[in-house]
Amino acid sequence: MLWGVLEMNIDGRRRTLYPGDTVLVQQGVWHEFWTETGVIFDELSTTDVAGDSFYEDKRINQMRKDERKTRVNHWGGYQI
Repeated sequence: MLWGVLEMNIDGRRRTLYPGDTVLVQQGVWHEFWTETGVIFDELSTTDVAGDSFYEDKRINQMRKDERKTRVNHWGGYQI
């Protein structure tokens, strides 16, 4: 978490995250997140499966993956 307040539901359990917080979501665990006030956060994934993301906002669903995802090219230096 970088800025703001992020609400999460991880496998049926609600959490509130604040700047500096981190959370690990294990592979295959259903999760969702949202904000009421705005947020800046990073979501990193070790896998990329086509069709694994669902968005309530239909505009995001219509975007190509390269328009809504950022690929990290070098994990050691976090180069984007």
